Amino acid sequence: MRILLVDDREIVRRGLRRLLAEAYPDAELREAARVPSAREALTHEAWRLVLLDINLPDGSGLELLAQARLLCPQTPVLALSAYPEAEFAVRALKLGTAGYLTKASLADELLLAVQRVLAGGKYVSATLAEKLGLSSNVELARYAPAARLGRVKRRRSRLAWAQHGKAAAVSVKLPTSSWPQ
Repeated sequence: MRILLVDDREIVRRGLRRLLAEAYPDAELREAARVPSAREALTHEAWRLVLLDINLPDGSGLELLAQARLLCPQTPVLALSAYPEAEFAVRALKLGTAGYLTKASLADELLLAVQRVLAGGKYVSATLAEKLGLSSNVELARYAPAARLGRVKRRRSRLAWAQHGKAAAVSVKLPTSSWPQ
C-alpha cells in the first residue's frame, strides 16, 4: 500500500509518517512538501491514499485536491488542516475529499479516519457530523460530488464506518438532487 503525505511542514510530515508506519508497517510512505512535487507524484504514481494539507504556501491545497480528483479519481484524499472544520470541511467534502481532520485531532482519531477512508468510507469528526445534522457517516454520501456531477454509474455505493470499534458496511442510495450549497 502506498500513501502520499502532502504538507509543507517537515515536523507534521514526520509525525504522520511515524504514526502511519506504526499502524501500517508494510505501507510505502512518500512525502511532498510543495504543490509541484505533489502534482508530480499524483501524475506519475499510483496511491492508495493521499493525506493533504489544504494550506500550502505555494498553492491552494483545495486546488490540488480538485486536480487529484481528476488525475487519480479512485484514490481517496483525506484533508488535514489547521483551519477549523466549520469553515472548510464541507467545502473540502464537496470537492471530493474522503474526509477532513484538523491538525489538533488526536493520533487515534487520525488512525480511525485513515482506516475508515481505506475501507471506502468517508470521515468527519463527531462534532462536525452533529453540526451538519448527520445522524451517521452514511449520510455523508449526500456530499459526494461524483453523484452530483454524474460520474457515478451505479446508484448504490458501499460505505463503511466504525461502530463500537467494529467496521460495518451498508448500502445507500446516493441522492442526485438537493445538494447543500
